[in-house]
Amino acid sequence: MKVPFDELGEADLIIDTVYEGGKISGKGSEVLSKLLPGCSNSGGFRKVLRKDGSGLEMVETSVNYEKDFAKVKIDRNTKDYENLMKWSKVFLMNESFTTFSGSTTSRALLFPMESVYESYVAQEIKKIFLPKGWDVSCQDKGLYLFEEPRRQFALRPDIVMKKDKRTVILDTKWKSLINNDRQNYGISQSDMYQMYEYSKKYATSEIWLLYPMHRAMREASPIRFKSKSKPDGLIETNVNIYFITLDNIKNSLNGLMDRINQYVY
Repeated sequence: MKVPFDELGEADLIIDTVYEGGKISGKGSEVLSKLLPGCSNSGGFRKVLRKDGSGLEMVETSVNYEKDFAKVKIDRNTKDYENLMKWSKVFLMNESFTTFSGSTTSRALLFPMESVYESYVAQEIKKIFLPKGWDVSCQDKGLYLFEEPRRQFALRPDIVMKKDKRTVILDTKWKSLINNDRQNYGISQSDMYQMYEYSKKYATSEIWLLYPMHRAMREASPIRFKSKSKPDGLIETNVNIYFITLDNIKNSLNGLMDRINQYVY
């Protein structure tokens, strides 16, 4: 996924996304200042700009990180920059976040895996489905659980796909299911309530829950839950469970496309 320079001011930070710089040379084309207003890069380091725009504009970009870091001395005058320098060194020197020998304190970045999984799967789905004529919307907005006395409780399914007259809802869940139908495979009851509401509000019967594949579910039979239509004409709800093989996600999502294309109501 690429975000053009003129859209950076409203863009979200998304994994596996390319943020394009401006077409003219100079500070006005820097990505960081557009993506994160109030920040810029000077000499390879992020800084907060002063109100008058002055600061480190005259500092040249480092061409030898190791040599420049060796010149850094942390004392009482520069103590406030100690953590900044340590983190800068981690990134600029490509230091590992795993354990290693030496006196350097090891650090780690922690990410909420449900967000990483959701973002990764969404971006890969776009690569597979967009070329096939599907309109793919991530974190879809616009519908609410209630409209009166005002719009309240926004609905935001992870992925909404549309093609011709079909609407398909896909929601990612970072959870390991169990191969036991008597325990509902470990599926959360609140997740099912959520999918049922998506079905009604988006007027579609095609709902898919996307879980990561793991050993216990490799031999599991296809899982599908169906809510039959009532005489009052309510749309039937079908919740399909699909497992994403993360180490071969392209083939896994092609399999999902085949299942969606062969979907039987």
